[in-house]
Amino acid sequence: MSSEGVPGYTHPRFAEHFTDPIYDDPADDFAPFGSDEGSDLFVEAEEQRTELGPTATVSDVLELTAAEDAAAFVDEIEEGSPDLDGFVIAAGFALLRLTGQIDAQGRQWLQDALDRTLRFYGDGYAAQHALLTRDLASFG
Repeated sequence: MSSEGVPGYTHPRFAEHFTDPIYDDPADDFAPFGSDEGSDLFVEAEEQRTELGPTATVSDVLELTAAEDAAAFVDEIEEGSPDLDGFVIAAGFALLRLTGQIDAQGRQWLQDALDRTLRFYGDGYAAQHALLTRDLASFG
């Protein structure tokens, strides 16, 4: 990741709504694309952006970028596996950044992953959680 921010395509709807610097922070592990898994997932998704149409889902992003069996990956997410929360957060915000929209199930997965991350990290993640959750909730 460059020191100037997250490289790659940004849909105009994303750029208009998600204006906080956290969305371009390549170094903050709590930023959607700041962790190793978040930055790697975004780069892979951005490289395959043409496969993400206007009705693409978070599941589609995960299927495009999952190194392992995508169906098993999605099953684990539906079971609420906290081990995958970083991927879900990155995939949800990657979909938003690349397509300017998010599906209802993906939005719920993203919110659940944000909430589990808050429970795990507590006060160390509270400010980021509040910002990401507020922006996600107000995106229409």
